[in-house]
Amino acid sequence: MTDITQIVLPADLLRQMKSLLLRISVEAARLNAPEVIFQCEKSDKIVSELLRRQTQ
Repeated sequence: MTDITQIVLPADLLRQMKSLLLRISVEAARLNAPEVIFQCEKSDKIVSELLRRQTQ
């Protein structure tokens, strides 16, 4: 597994990823897909941490 501290992406791309994850989560909720929602939440935490590290 890749160490999160090794990942560097532009902040704009990370914000776009967060937006896309939110859109996927909303659609998954509409379709009653809890596993997809769970995976989106996990991914959002990772993206949020990456964004937080870049904006420090």
